[in-house]
Amino acid sequence: MRDAIVLAVTGVLALAALRTPLTGMLAFSAMSILGPHSLTWGVARTFPHSQVIALATILGFLVSSEPKRLPREREVGLVFALWVLFAISTAFALRPEFAIDRLIFVSKIFLMMLLATMIVNTPEKLHALVRVVAISLGLLAAKIGIFVFATALQQKAYGPEETYLFDENALGIALAANVPLLVYLFRVEQARWLRRALVAMICLSYPAVVATFSRGAWLSLGAVSVLLVTNSRRKILTFVLVLVLAIGASIWQDRIVSDRLAARWDTLVNYQEDTSAESRLWNWEFCRRVGMARPVGGGFDFQSPETYAHYYPEFALRWPGKVWVCHNTWLQFLAEHGVLGFLLGVGLLVSCILSVRRLTREAGRQGTRSSIGELAPMVGVSFVAFLTGGTFLDVAYHELLYQLIAIVIIAKSLWRQGPDSSIGRDKAASASTAAAVLHEWRPRRDTPPRE
Repeated sequence: MRDAIVLAVTGVLALAALRTPLTGMLAFSAMSILGPHSLTWGVARTFPHSQVIALATILGFLVSSEPKRLPREREVGLVFALWVLFAISTAFALRPEFAIDRLIFVSKIFLMMLLATMIVNTPEKLHALVRVVAISLGLLAAKIGIFVFATALQQKAYGPEETYLFDENALGIALAANVPLLVYLFRVEQARWLRRALVAMICLSYPAVVATFSRGAWLSLGAVSVLLVTNSRRKILTFVLVLVLAIGASIWQDRIVSDRLAARWDTLVNYQEDTSAESRLWNWEFCRRVGMARPVGGGFDFQSPETYAHYYPEFALRWPGKVWVCHNTWLQFLAEHGVLGFLLGVGLLVSCILSVRRLTREAGRQGTRSSIGELAPMVGVSFVAFLTGGTFLDVAYHELLYQLIAIVIIAKSLWRQGPDSSIGRDKAASASTAAAVLHEWRPRRDTPPRE
């Protein structure tokens, strides 16, 4: 029964995408995060739901009357430059049979990201995209948060299977980066029930991130929390709330914190005594050596016992048989794609942060509450989550990161066209997103003019 329902939903969404590419893009984003097919056990579990919706969206966009122009923004050029470099590094990869598979995976991310920048071309559509992404991750956080209180943190939380969030590190950093997006929605949404639901999602995101046992995600959430308190319009009230939560957590920690979680936290605080931290430092040196030794790096997924023995034989002797990913986004760019890959990857993220800062300043000078003016600083905080966690995790190809990059590109393009009006605080504007989508669904037929 579940299989039939999920397959039927996918079919309906694919047909809708042919008619309305925006619907397909929103459905693709939600399906990639929630992964409803992971709840099935039959043919629907392995069916390529997201790919089918993506293909329908692409086809619907190509045959639609939508303008087919990429925004002329700096970040678009950097994305294309990275894409070309990825293809070159794959051609000279140390393990080409693995690198080509990863190149195909990353190319799909880039394609849908660039497609989003063309389909999402109004403030209402941008708000709809952010709403779908944030609420989908928020629902996932709520589910995990409830699971945490039910199990008293005795088990590690994972994301939906067959999605990019199944890995605990990918899940943790996504939930941490999503908290600012939920705060943005809370600020601009008008419906009282939705605002209450958003508060619940924000609160449950904290235990959900803790339950991933991802130390990089914990640091990301800490950085996000500090910035949210600093940028809050009610700093004293926010600080008092955080203080009360901290005191409450310290009082009840013996009841809700498992020994396994406490041991994990101890390795974060006393990292000098953690053997995994020591091996990570050695592994960072290995990735640095590969990146500096090859003009275009080692290519995707270059790690193997042979590459360790060739580029860092001391590591192979000290940690025999151990094969690790870089556990550092900056070194991941360097090791896989050389110095140029490092410069382009870091340059893309820095460019996005500078862009959201500029949008925030320009919106502030106007003195009006615009949707982009509200969104830009929160997206900037989300990037800080990736910058913080990316120092200890591999997030160079995290899908949410590139969705954020797409949001920055779209916001910049819309701002150049002219500052938009407030979305959330105006009741009529809050419903305009649904109205715009419904308008595209209406049958287009010529009606004779009235006499």
